[in-house]
Amino acid sequence: MTIVSPFQDWEASFNDICAKLIDQLNDDQYLVLELRAENSHFVRFNNARVRQTGIVIDGQVSMKMISRGRIAYVDFPLTGDKEVDLSMAQECFNYLRAEIPQLPPDPYIVLPSDLGSSYEVYGGNLLDVDEAVDSILPVVQGLDFTGLYASGGLIRANYNSLGQKHWFATDSFFVDYSLINDRDKAIKGSYSGRDWDDELFGKHIEQERVLLQRLDLPIREILPDSYRTYLAPAAVADLLHMFSWGAMGEAS
Repeated sequence: MTIVSPFQDWEASFNDICAKLIDQLNDDQYLVLELRAENSHFVRFNNARVRQTGIVIDGQVSMKMISRGRIAYVDFPLTGDKEVDLSMAQECFNYLRAEIPQLPPDPYIVLPSDLGSSYEVYGGNLLDVDEAVDSILPVVQGLDFTGLYASGGLIRANYNSLGQKHWFATDSFFVDYSLINDRDKAIKGSYSGRDWDDELFGKHIEQERVLLQRLDLPIREILPDSYRTYLAPAAVADLLHMFSWGAMGEAS
C-alpha cells in the first residue's frame, strides 16, 4: 500500500483559510495561524521481528486572535478538504470574535509583526510503506535487532494578518536501533536522512556487527585508579542530552 501525501491539499486548504479569515478582520484585530502536520509511517522492531507498525496522518491548526489588548486561542484539525476545513475555520473564527471581548486584558501581549516570509520544501526518496520491512529485516537477520523506524513528511507553517508567511515541509526518515548479544551487551546505532540507500544502511549494520563481536571478548576487571577514558560521539551526545534536562536524578 502506498500512502499518498496530503501535503499539497493541506497547503492549498491552509492558504485558502488564511486568506479568507484575514479578509474578515476589523482594523483593531490581529490573526495568527500556525500549522503542524505529519504524514508518517513507523515500525517497532524487537529481536529482528516486527512488533508494531502504523501510519499517522494528522494536521492541526492553532488560531490566535488579538484585539484591544486581549487574546484568545482555538485549535482545529486540517483535513485537506477545502470546504470542510473552511467551515471549521470559520466556526472557530466566529467563536474567537465573540469570545475575545469577554476576556480580561493581557498586559503581556506581544503583537505580531512582519519580519519577512520564507518558503522551504525538501523532498526525499523514502521507502514505500509496503517495502520498508522487507528492506530492513533481511539486513539484520541473525542479530537481536531492536529499535524504531520512522519515515514520512512534516510541515510547520506560520501566517499572520500583517503579511508574514513561513512554510516549511520536509521528508525524512530514521532508524534508531540497538544490536544486543547473548550477554545482554548492546551496540547503539542510527541511520537517518532524506534519501534511503539500501547499500548505505547495510554498511551501517555491518560496522555495528563488527563492534558487537568485540563485546564478546573476555571481560577484564578494572580496579580503582586513574585512567584515560574514550567516549564515543554517541555517548557524549547522550551525556549532553541528560544534562540538558535541567535536573538530574539518582537513576540518571
